[in-house]
Amino acid sequence: MMKSYTLILFSFLFIFSCQTDNTGQSGDSASMLTKIDKLSNELYNNDTKRINLPKAQEYIASCEKFATEFPTEAKAPELLFKAGETARSIRQFPKAIEIYNRIYDNFQQHEKAPQALFLKAFTLDNDLKQKDAAKALYEEFLKKYPTNDFADDTEFLLKNLGVSDDDIIKGFGK
Repeated sequence: MMKSYTLILFSFLFIFSCQTDNTGQSGDSASMLTKIDKLSNELYNNDTKRINLPKAQEYIASCEKFATEFPTEAKAPELLFKAGETARSIRQFPKAIEIYNRIYDNFQQHEKAPQALFLKAFTLDNDLKQKDAAKALYEEFLKKYPTNDFADDTEFLLKNLGVSDDDIIKGFGK
């Protein structure tokens, strides 16, 4: 008789754990989102005026994990985008590019896909000094998204690829 009660209890707990909360999200995704939100509030230390590196790394990993476990959730590409921005902020450029690739490859129809492509090119250009790779991506961006808000910026960056900041500033005077 005790085995029956135990089996019923475990069955009830299993069914309950699979239920969704009143927001329509599974319990696991809701708890992950709560953790991610908490981490986002702990990223910046107001006292030191610096990013908390361990919290930033945990935030990035948590956002990536959410997108892996819940790829159809509307927040998945947005959290990945924030993770990419965070990675870039803490100068983890290869990680940022990896995340931008993931957004661009897996969420083509999302509004962040063009920005992910642009930021990948910009990171290659500005941070990693890989001008040839950046040029190819800037050109791809303009071909795919000629009317995007970043198209003008992309044209400017492409036109001035390899030009020093001083020469760009001098060009404004002409």
